[in-house]
Amino acid sequence: MENTEAAAITVNQPSILNIVMRTQKPFYGKPFTSELNKKLYQIINEQEEPEVIMVIPFVYEDQVLAVIGFIADQESYSLDRLAEYESRFQKDIRLKMGLTSNYVEKAS
Repeated sequence: MENTEAAAITVNQPSILNIVMRTQKPFYGKPFTSELNKKLYQIINEQEEPEVIMVIPFVYEDQVLAVIGFIADQESYSLDRLAEYESRFQKDIRLKMGLTSNYVEKAS
């Protein structure tokens, strides 16, 4: 990303981030229109609302410490593929943080 800017994000506004932070679960699917979502798309230089978006939280000791997002087109959307990305992200970030405990998925 060439043009980066500091952005204050208030996650209590309706948005994909609000859902992820509140539920501590990934968001998969077609995004909905909201002012905060529009701001997020601008920050990542996305000109239009994506067809499909995935936002994965990293939860440690019942707090969301980080999120990672992916944008895809409808043809690329697969719950199996997205679940694989989520599992990889959780394992990789635990390794990078030096956490030795195994990742355990929360029951849906």
